[in-house]
Amino acid sequence: MGQRQIENLLLEALPQPYRSSICSRLEEVVIPPGTVLYEAEQMPRYAWFIASGIASKMISMSDGRSAEIGLWGRDGVLPCYHLLGGMVRGPVRCV
Repeated sequence: MGQRQIENLLLEALPQPYRSSICSRLEEVVIPPGTVLYEAEQMPRYAWFIASGIASKMISMSDGRSAEIGLWGRDGVLPCYHLLGGMVRGPVRCV
């Protein structure tokens, strides 16, 4: 069986030993559009290495409206703040 094609640019850029270590623990899932990946102020349960599509990060304002503050695609991982030793909860919701 051949090696699976990596579609996430961050994973693809890692040196082989690190890439193999991380990829051995990943599970490929299909997420329907509009699925909430994580809520604001909650500890994220998973790290998402997007292989296709986009994720939208949104923040809620005091008047109840929300604003999109970022888009993530297949070039990284989200959320990343808790993986990098930073805060474990963030102020944004990701869909």
